[in-house]
Amino acid sequence: MGATGALETYIQRAVLTALRSDPAAQHGKSRAIDGISWLKLDIKPLYKEELKAFEKGTWQQRTSAIAGLFGEVPGLSIHIEELDKIRIFRNSVGHAFGRKLNEEPNLLSIAPESMNPISETNFKDWLNTLSKVANAVDKHLVENHIGEYELLHHFHVWCKRNRINPATMRTDTHRKYLDILGGLTSGVPGRDFIAEMIDYYNRV
Repeated sequence: MGATGALETYIQRAVLTALRSDPAAQHGKSRAIDGISWLKLDIKPLYKEELKAFEKGTWQQRTSAIAGLFGEVPGLSIHIEELDKIRIFRNSVGHAFGRKLNEEPNLLSIAPESMNPISETNFKDWLNTLSKVANAVDKHLVENHIGEYELLHHFHVWCKRNRINPATMRTDTHRKYLDILGGLTSGVPGRDFIAEMIDYYNRV
């Protein structure tokens, strides 16, 4: 339950980030609007209806929702059947404590009924499937719709909180921002990248 819930939460987060980064994508005009320009104007649609499509329903329906917004995700369709098996099992655990949903309770039985088991092999296979699906969605959305939006978003919020004007930032302030990033994540980009990112932010 935890693994499938984590995947659903991740996909919702990735889809929201992609929509914020590439807001015209849902209208078939990908990259027509740079989401950073909306961010700077404090335009933040909620996209509640779009995100609901990933909360329930079959995985055929969920992957169709992704495709409707961002096009087909390469390598995702081959996992739909297995994802639906995982979804049905997760629902059986959540709603019937592991018993099959189509089984009528035995009212004459005093002892608890047997649970619907999962083998260690199946568990590992399903975790592998969930990981592959997350990677496929991540790769497609990052390469085609998100880009460096998350880093630019972080920079935007940091400037607002610290009352820093990005248009007049000095080199020492660039270093300060790099130090902040270093405390949050590994693989921090270099000074040249940050300088180019700030210049891009100011031009949008």
